[in-house]
Amino acid sequence: MNKFRLEDLLVRPTRLTILTVLAAFAFVYGRLILFAILGLLILFAAIKTYIKHRKSHFKYIIPVMLMVLILGIYYIVEYNQVIRFRNEHSPLDLEWIEDGTYQGTAQGLRGPIKTEVTIAGGILQEIEIKQHQ
Repeated sequence: MNKFRLEDLLVRPTRLTILTVLAAFAFVYGRLILFAILGLLILFAAIKTYIKHRKSHFKYIIPVMLMVLILGIYYIVEYNQVIRFRNEHSPLDLEWIEDGTYQGTAQGLRGPIKTEVTIAGGILQEIEIKQHQ
């Protein structure tokens, strides 16, 4: 019967890679850290292979690491944009808005969309789409 041991993970990078990818899917916020650790472990494995067997896998590892680095930077930028958008567009407390009918226009996929919203007693009563394409 096979027992799960941490030493086997460190010896076999394939298992560690699978475990890291699964952990990255499970823990979204730690994804960048997990992939950074994975990249470092792959780099250390390549250095160990080069020292021990004089085989160089760096021609494969360097482009992969650069791609992971670029994707990591993209992930950070995209994540910050989502957080900024969420903070700027947080939900309104309708109790603070005066009763009445409000009109607005926003850009849709096929052109502008004009709407009319009715608020009464701090409750959203009606949303009417006036114009769309």
